[in-house]
Amino acid sequence: MTTNETAINPTATKDGAKQLYHAGQSLATQWARLAADIRALSENRPWGTDEPGEEFNKGYLWGKKDSPPEMTLDGGDAIVKTLEDLGPIVAMMVDGIVDLDEMSALMFGGGEGTTRAAK
Repeated sequence: MTTNETAINPTATKDGAKQLYHAGQSLATQWARLAADIRALSENRPWGTDEPGEEFNKGYLWGKKDSPPEMTLDGGDAIVKTLEDLGPIVAMMVDGIVDLDEMSALMFGGGEGTTRAAK
């Protein structure tokens, strides 16, 4: 193999993609619980509603869409969703690479069994 070629093992890569999918699912479940706990705790305003509590809340801005805690939780949601989707995306990419490799081999005279993707 020259330095300009890339070879994949579809079976191993798809096994890894399946593991990545399950890790993403586990992370999503744990994140949903954690984010719900954070939201519930913050909504109860444990810093109080007295004057110091109200001053804290002004700086914390809890409940406003662009507040630091909301932006952090929204960002976490987006990251977790991306990781959750990554396994299936990798599996689809492997299928596409194998299909393209097989089509190229047939079109350019390589014939059956000459693909670079190890089956």
